[in-house]
Amino acid sequence: AGTTATSYLNLNGLKSAITASVDTHVQGALHQSGSLYKKYLIKDANYVLTNADNVVYMETTSARLTASLPAAATVDGIVYTIKNIGANEMLIHPNGVETIDGQPAITGSIGQSWTIQSTAITWNVLSSHSSSA
Repeated sequence: AGTTATSYLNLNGLKSAITASVDTHVQGALHQSGSLYKKYLIKDANYVLTNADNVVYMETTSARLTASLPAAATVDGIVYTIKNIGANEMLIHPNGVETIDGQPAITGSIGQSWTIQSTAITWNVLSSHSSSA
């Protein structure tokens, strides 16, 4: 059975309820019913991702752009999806000497996207996709 927790968020001095119902199981699974919304950004310049980001579209129409990842230890477990939505190449660069699946960086052309996760010491590609024809 699920448990319900209610928190409040004050917006412009008004109190708004935020209610979440979460089913927990012995295995530690989390079940969600309903839609899941993820924040997204569109960037047309080089960008350093933060722990507040989810989905980042890199608009590379004017130039090759770099999406720089933060230090993996500072965002342990975070998952980002980064997609190239322009005509030029995009580079995803980890922090310092960190790697992405053992590579110093990954590159891609229009329509390519990657979902990557921090493991506190490195980055792993969970999936990659190309939607260009």
